[in-house]
Amino acid sequence: MEESLQRQNWEQIRKHIKIVLSNLQCGNVVESFKQLFEVNVLRGKGILVVEIMKMQFKNDNSPAFAALVALFEEFIPFLGYTLSRECLLQFFECYQRGDFTGCYAASSLACELCNRDVLHEIGIFQLLFLLLEKPNRNSIDMVCYMLSVSGYHLLEVSKYVHNQIFDKLRNLVQDGNLSNVSSDQIQSLLSLRRTNYKGVRRSIELPEHKVQTHRVIVQLEPVVEKPAKDLDIVQLDSDFFDTEERFTVLREKVMLLYNVKNEEQEAVTDMTNSDDVRFKKQIYLILKNSLSGDEAAHKLLRLRSDGDQKKTIADIIVRSCSQEQTYTKFYGITSEKLCLSHRSWKTAFEVTFKDIYTTIESFESNQLRNMGKFWGHLLATDYLGFEVFNCVHMNEQETTPSGRVYLKFVFNELVEDLGIQELQNRLNEPYIQSYIKNLFPQEGAEKTVFAINYFTAIGLGDLTEKMRNALTGVNQEVTLKESNIPNQISRNEPMPARRGRSRSPRRDVPIQQSRNIANSPVRSLRRARSRTPPPRFRI
Repeated sequence: MEESLQRQNWEQIRKHIKIVLSNLQCGNVVESFKQLFEVNVLRGKGILVVEIMKMQFKNDNSPAFAALVALFEEFIPFLGYTLSRECLLQFFECYQRGDFTGCYAASSLACELCNRDVLHEIGIFQLLFLLLEKPNRNSIDMVCYMLSVSGYHLLEVSKYVHNQIFDKLRNLVQDGNLSNVSSDQIQSLLSLRRTNYKGVRRSIELPEHKVQTHRVIVQLEPVVEKPAKDLDIVQLDSDFFDTEERFTVLREKVMLLYNVKNEEQEAVTDMTNSDDVRFKKQIYLILKNSLSGDEAAHKLLRLRSDGDQKKTIADIIVRSCSQEQTYTKFYGITSEKLCLSHRSWKTAFEVTFKDIYTTIESFESNQLRNMGKFWGHLLATDYLGFEVFNCVHMNEQETTPSGRVYLKFVFNELVEDLGIQELQNRLNEPYIQSYIKNLFPQEGAEKTVFAINYFTAIGLGDLTEKMRNALTGVNQEVTLKESNIPNQISRNEPMPARRGRSRSPRRDVPIQQSRNIANSPVRSLRRARSRTPPPRFRI
């Protein structure tokens, strides 16, 4: 084909690639991938690499670029290798001339490529060890940034080297030669590491694709290699039409593969919840195969579960605990470690407490005992707050026998772990009053009396002091109102008649005095002088 036509075709490819990449976002990666196949990317793969690097240096969009390149690995692996190599070479070039803005752009894309398994982790470790050779504020800042982006992936694929880097950072802080800003950044990174990089996840979900990892190492001695300068230069192809045919076959394969995948995803819906059952089985096996609560918590945290899965895990832990013959602190310790790792676990257990209390009648007495001790343990250790009692209404209408027995075990465990005085102090804290106002009601005499009788019956009468005082205050108010009712007679009404003398003894005379009057001689004499004539007897 003529040179002029090839140059024209080259410019069309460049223009199309620029348009697609400028519209690339995290939500349209797959669509952009298919749009790139509207032109011969097999010929323009060098242009694609150069344009990605240019746009990355202008505006950091590394997650989307890395996801796009990951999809190309199955069809054009040259693209992933060349882009990974260019990232590392651009980083070293910017680092040598002190351009840390360029270093951030290149390292960010390199870390995302590593997270997508396009770039081997050895390339990232080479950058990190180079930055730690002569630590300063800029290099420490960049190390912390790179580890915050790809630390969770490095921990999975190479835990030993990952821990070596953190040991070196910890030693730098202990030496005290760093600035306060750098020390604070390292401390923040260490805190993130202790949570196993919670919250740092891939934000772009891709369809299933083959992964090909490229092991790229840059030679730093004797001379550092330079980035390629001719990737986007027009290259005349003597086999132009052969390349077009190969690209046509490749494009049909890509379109067929991804269109079929999209149709299958739309048409097939799993109604058996097999994934949910498989996940629950995995959690149950982790709990049963762990020798300690620490080990079980560590295995559960490695699953990197989302919000709904955390609720499922919390529910499985509680129900597994209820199935034991007697309560064991294994489940309590496991839950402690989970709640300590992130506040989302605390929310999951709070929701589980409310769900369990709502369906408490479906459990047997031994299950109620185990679950009551479990929740009492978590509440006593303060990994779970008393806010969970917001769902408990202590009165005859809104409680059940199972629920009252369940709460008895919860409070007995609290008293056993804390003592009655410490439990009272916690319940008297001002912020908690709005959450326990229905558990210890002080409004409504009937509800208050019921709650007082309940806690007194289970041996916790000391917790009813406030309710008793409130009930006494209500009774005093009622008595005061009754005593203030006017007992005066209107002037227009007639006066009641004076009561006449009565022969019956006065009621206000004491009983003993009445008996003395009755036994007195005068009384006997009066009785002897009866006016009734004696009966006459007939002869």
